[in-house]
Amino acid sequence: MIRMVVVLLLLPLLACERESPTEMPTDFDPDRQVATDVRMIFSDSAQLQFIIQTPRLETYVTDKVVIEEFPQGISIQFYDENKVIQSSISAERAVRKSALGLMELEGNVRLENAAHDVLISPKILWNEVDHTLSTAKYIQLIRSATGDTLHGFGFEAKDDFSRFRITKATGKQRYNP
Repeated sequence: MIRMVVVLLLLPLLACERESPTEMPTDFDPDRQVATDVRMIFSDSAQLQFIIQTPRLETYVTDKVVIEEFPQGISIQFYDENKVIQSSISAERAVRKSALGLMELEGNVRLENAAHDVLISPKILWNEVDHTLSTAKYIQLIRSATGDTLHGFGFEAKDDFSRFRITKATGKQRYNP
């Protein structure tokens, strides 16, 4: 009788399937931190400067420099002292070296200012320290007020995109609806 009770008590334990330990993903890198749905707010002296948003952020250290990769796209909004968006920039991917204050944005980079002028380029370098944007690549600038489209190679601007200079303009096209 006692044996029967012990067997009946142990039977549910024997029927349970033992779970295997969780396996590490094949692309796991212990030196890389990954975060999803990230929103980073940057301020200086309690004054909002810019906000970075990305679906995925990967952080790692190489040559004693912290590297932040944004492999699934990035969006940045720049604010004035009244917390009004002055410009925004988006790209398919980006790499930021925060200690150096540099970010390289690549893949359909789109910059828009408060006047709704739009600059499109395959690559732009943002210097956070100097508050400048630049590229030596092809650019297309669409002026909202006039409807003109300017083409060229090379571009320099303040990061609020209020002032800019095209290094080598190659053409102008008038928009006629």
